[in-house]
Amino acid sequence: MLPIHGLHRNPFRFLITPPTLVVSDVYFPLDQAPAAFWNFVRSDGGDVRVLKQDGVTPVPFQIVGFNSTTKVGQLYIKASSATAFYVYFGNRQFTGLAATDTYGRRAVWETAAVLVMHGEDVTDSSSYNNSNVSATPPTSAAGTIGNGMQFNGTTQYADMGNAAVLQILGNMSIMCWVHPITIATSYRQILGKDYNIYYPAPYDYYINPTTGKLAFYRGDGTPGNAVGIVSTNGISQDTVHHVAVAMAGTSATHYLDGGTNGTGTISTTIADKGTGLRIGKRTDAQSMYGNIDEIRVYNRALSGAEVAQHYANQNAPASFWTVAGSLEQV
Repeated sequence: MLPIHGLHRNPFRFLITPPTLVVSDVYFPLDQAPAAFWNFVRSDGGDVRVLKQDGVTPVPFQIVGFNSTTKVGQLYIKASSATAFYVYFGNRQFTGLAATDTYGRRAVWETAAVLVMHGEDVTDSSSYNNSNVSATPPTSAAGTIGNGMQFNGTTQYADMGNAAVLQILGNMSIMCWVHPITIATSYRQILGKDYNIYYPAPYDYYINPTTGKLAFYRGDGTPGNAVGIVSTNGISQDTVHHVAVAMAGTSATHYLDGGTNGTGTISTTIADKGTGLRIGKRTDAQSMYGNIDEIRVYNRALSGAEVAQHYANQNAPASFWTVAGSLEQV
């Protein structure tokens, strides 16, 4: 039975059950909701609420790219101690939650997630609310999950500023989906903070144009202290891949489509030089020509199990989730 307080007073619900979670947030595509969901949900999705399976405890969530006409939308849920989640909807008096609400989008992401970008635009969903300051931001185009950020290979980039949380000198992780249209003509920048033309200060992550391999570098903005590791396997142009790198102490590990893709040691002087975190273009004009989607930057090292589960969740959500067979009216 539904609790009586207004936050959850919705006449319909369906249950979604993930596998045992090791990640701090999960993704559910709303096109996999029971068909009747689209008959009763508000046209803007503002009536949607997420609760634990007890039907009482609310859970922070975010909805991105909601379209009741084409029946699509991306639902992101904070992975708490819940083993399953109820999605409630149908109260036409409800409106969408503000980003700063107790259960709004900024509460979804762990504090170690210093940048969270879904690619529908250049908005940061993390609790830190970093803002793009680029005069030539990427455009929005079809990505891996909804839309992603499309870069033209020359002028477009996102500069997310130089907030203290982005000046990561220790453990860190970068994770995203990439779809480079071409690789061979230029280094394809994913993201980084560089100084003195192109030296990492304190991190840089890009695709090598000759091999298609992923390169992750740390440093303090000087040539002698730019040290990095390169992935074992490369990617081909005009293909879509989930890529990640995590550094713990001096050990760094690349990941490709959920699996390990090379490890190494980075031992060097690491410092920040006050430049902005750029996505899609380095200050030496090495630029991405293609799509970057679902960017995550953490000030901790993700485990291999976490990277693998994020990949499984986003790559094949129909296999990841179990959805109740029919809509339940409560």
